[in-house]
Amino acid sequence: MTTATTSADPGPDVTGPADLIDALLGIAPGDRLDAIRRARPAQREHTQRAYQALVRPVDATHVSVTERLVVAWYVAELHRHVGLAAHYRALLENHGADGGASSGASLTGAVLELVRVSAGSGPYGRYREPGLAGESTDGPRLRIGAALGDGVAELFGPRLTAALEHAHLLTFRPRESSAQALQALLEAGWSATGVVTLSQLVAFGSYQVRVVDSMAVLAGYDEQRVGVRGGSAAARGAAAGIGDGAAAGSAQGASAEAGTGSAPAAARSASAEAPSGDQVVTYPDLDRPEAFTQEPLG
Repeated sequence: MTTATTSADPGPDVTGPADLIDALLGIAPGDRLDAIRRARPAQREHTQRAYQALVRPVDATHVSVTERLVVAWYVAELHRHVGLAAHYRALLENHGADGGASSGASLTGAVLELVRVSAGSGPYGRYREPGLAGESTDGPRLRIGAALGDGVAELFGPRLTAALEHAHLLTFRPRESSAQALQALLEAGWSATGVVTLSQLVAFGSYQVRVVDSMAVLAGYDEQRVGVRGGSAAARGAAAGIGDGAAAGSAQGASAEAGTGSAPAAARSASAEAPSGDQVVTYPDLDRPEAFTQEPLG
């Protein structure tokens, strides 16, 4: 399923950098990193196109630009990526209200406070599969109202509150993804297409972090040059405004949903365009492996 787009809101600065990864790393034509990236032109092109489709959409009917930017910024902060977090925060602060959520300094402050109380280390969570139960680990489960009070939840609104809690789930405890988690999004007002887009956005944020970090390592850049993480944990937290928590977990975790290993595939378990009140479709007779396996999928 493709990412949702609409013509209602062209988003912030639809042109933007010709290539965000190049801009973050300061890559110029002829540089060593430019040569490395030119060796995989399709990956370079589609990384930028995915960024444009998810963050600078032609059509934002199912997920407003404000919602997209808040979630993208939050995910970058959870991964403690100073450069990407600064980029998405700047886009949000330069974007006017679009009806998707409250805007302005109050929204910025609420996101920073949310990151402060919800950042940590991961991934963690409980496995459903008996063969993996011994590897389960515990960790916090974000509920914005309980963590920050009803006032912040009201500021975000029910849709964005549910989206941010879902982003935290996918980033830190993907092994607890479930039909119930998807249903909570539907009940908060998200369409099936919106759920797909939201899950893609979280997964893509994790992917972006790893592309920038890996390219910086290949170039031998120091952390301060690219604003990737900063030096110590305390310095990283101060720069990102998130306290002393460690970085979030795996890229695989960010894209896992409802046990499928792919956010778009999982979101399709809701009907193609589920109206309010529809339920997530489950498959109780599905043959699920009880442990990690190299067996081909049926």
